[in-house]
Amino acid sequence: VAVVDTLTRNGGPDVGPVNVAFASSTGTPPSAAGTLKVGEAASYTARYVLIQDDINAGGLSNSAAVTANSPLGALIRDTSDNDGTGSSDPTPAPIVGRPSFSVVKSASAVQMQFPTVDKVTFTLTVQNSGNTTQTGIQLVDDLAAFVAPAVLRTDSPVVVRATGFADGTANSAYNGTSVTNTLSGNATLQPGQTGTVQIDLVYSTAAGQPGGQNIGRATSDQLTTPTPSNPVTVTSPDTDGDGVSDALEGTGDRDGDGIPDAQDYDPTGAFYCEDTGQLLSGGRISVTGPSGTQTGVGTSNNITIVRDGTDGRFQFFVTAAGSYTLNISYPPGGAASTTRLTLGALDATSLLPSNPGSVGSNEDGTTGRLVDFTAGGNQFYTTFVVGAGDPHIINNNIPMTSCADTPDVRATKTADRSSARFGETVNFTLVFENNTALTYAAASFVDLLPEGLIYAPGTATLNGVATEPAITGKRLVWGPRDVPPADRTTIRLAARVVANGSAGSITNRAQLEDSTGVVQSNVAAATIRIVPEAVFDCSDVIGKVFDDKNRNGYQDRDDRSALTNDDIYVGKYGNKFAPPIPEPKGEPGLPGVRLATVNGLLITSDEYGRYHVPCAAMPRDIGSNFTLKVDPRSLPSGYMLTTENPRVLRLTAGKVAKMNFGATLSNVVDIDLTASAFAAGSADPKPAFASAVAQVVQTIRSTPSVLRLGYLLKSGEDRDGAETRLMAAEKVIRDAWRGVGMYKLEIEKSIKRVQ
Repeated sequence: VAVVDTLTRNGGPDVGPVNVAFASSTGTPPSAAGTLKVGEAASYTARYVLIQDDINAGGLSNSAAVTANSPLGALIRDTSDNDGTGSSDPTPAPIVGRPSFSVVKSASAVQMQFPTVDKVTFTLTVQNSGNTTQTGIQLVDDLAAFVAPAVLRTDSPVVVRATGFADGTANSAYNGTSVTNTLSGNATLQPGQTGTVQIDLVYSTAAGQPGGQNIGRATSDQLTTPTPSNPVTVTSPDTDGDGVSDALEGTGDRDGDGIPDAQDYDPTGAFYCEDTGQLLSGGRISVTGPSGTQTGVGTSNNITIVRDGTDGRFQFFVTAAGSYTLNISYPPGGAASTTRLTLGALDATSLLPSNPGSVGSNEDGTTGRLVDFTAGGNQFYTTFVVGAGDPHIINNNIPMTSCADTPDVRATKTADRSSARFGETVNFTLVFENNTALTYAAASFVDLLPEGLIYAPGTATLNGVATEPAITGKRLVWGPRDVPPADRTTIRLAARVVANGSAGSITNRAQLEDSTGVVQSNVAAATIRIVPEAVFDCSDVIGKVFDDKNRNGYQDRDDRSALTNDDIYVGKYGNKFAPPIPEPKGEPGLPGVRLATVNGLLITSDEYGRYHVPCAAMPRDIGSNFTLKVDPRSLPSGYMLTTENPRVLRLTAGKVAKMNFGATLSNVVDIDLTASAFAAGSADPKPAFASAVAQVVQTIRSTPSVLRLGYLLKSGEDRDGAETRLMAAEKVIRDAWRGVGMYKLEIEKSIKRVQ
């Protein structure tokens, strides 16, 4: 008996012979010759491991052919049948094909090539997620639907790259609009395999950011219904519309004018007076590049001029690589600088990694002047070599000379008084004169009240007509209003001095702002002095320097009677001491002692040791500290302080504070030295001096004393040498005192000339 088992792929050739396992149904295997006895049955099992080709073919069919010889030698044959009826049919083993794709799409971060020109890279990852090999794969990506209203740049063709596909490559003809197939050839993926397509595109956002969703769609010979990717959107917001994305500008404030960079991108430069730093209006620029020239505000030849210099500031940018030259028409009233000259051409790439790259100084807030208008702080160029991805160039300021008196919008402000008290009203007059040839459309007249002044409602007039301002905090605004050439506008208003303000000088300021909030005039100022009320705002300090005989820090009196402030002080208005009173016998005052405040005010005690500091301070609502110090050198000889020095007291407005200082006569030790106490020809004391000093220190270590160190200068001796020897002697004494003495040792030095 012989069995032949044949496998055939659907629509394909035979697989070929297979391994057949033989088993007897009776449990008794046939003989090695393959003999079957009468009534005996044998079963055979064919095992075959499927390969991808079998799955791609849709399955297999199987036939078994049996041949044998009868006992008489006749050939017997039969072929298997799948249903037992009719002819011998193969047994089918179908495999269902399930082709499918997984398509994932992502976008890179937007890279700015130039202002209003961006670049982005799309990545499409296609995975054969089915069970069959997929051939003829195509990935369609329509960029036109995605990019509008932005426009693909024709000078930067779309670039497509493909990896991971067998027998398939990137379609070099792909442009994303008329040709949307990204692959060429018979792109193939086995089940589980992944292919990747990357698309680089550069587009202009001058008409707006891309407004659509980008979706890739995959098909194959096995899967004709497109499989879409996830949608991807790309945007690079530009809040202020200057062609520079908010992502680059950020939320900082690079020019310090209080406006975030995303809403206030700096101009490329400004015309300025090299003598004053003032920005000058009336000039104009044009820019010439490889494709032509753009003059004034507008766009052509890959050049966009945003501001042309007529208001003093200019801004332009380019949208293609090349060399661009700045052509300058200077404002009237001045001349091109003869000392500050252009540095010629600037390669913008050299400014990296700074972005933007500043070559000069920025405007000082909104003052209309440069922060730094020195030559070193304002280098400038007239030719710029620009490439894709280069930084933006700012503060390329153009200097002018002989322009210190150039006409401008001039603001002046006056007050009807130079000083006022709390609660009083001050009248202000503001005058704005447009001395330029420009009309400032929708401008605003702004008054900036300082702390301590509040506007008196109903008092404002504009050119004689009652006109209330718009009030935001301390900011008063009249406008918007057009200010034509030669216009003169006068505003009058009243402001009240508030009682909760601080005394001292306060300044009220005014300025003209254009429709964008940029200051177009000088800042006019009127300063008034707020006069304090002595009764309610000041704090007086009185006190005494006394002879503290018992060293307890208090002035003791034999009669034990208390001496009140009223005994020595007559009211805040009088600011005078009372007539002399009998001096107590206990601890009298010390006259002629000098005291000093931290701000340099010097006070000397009178014949009774008394002193008085009228309106020593004007404390805040919660009070403030006041410091006073006695000059120890002004004490009588031999006296030393027994109270803290300096002293600090908390003062309260409208209150009198008392601050006494005690001093006592200490033990006085006189040491007189001559040249014999020192080594010959030297300032070094002899060893015997150090021994004597050690004995003195032990004697006075615990008894407060003043040491009088004198040098007896004999005829022919040099005074400078005597001073040097005294200092050397003092050092020996202080070295011996250190770590031994129990108080601060006062040393008085003197030089006495003897005959």
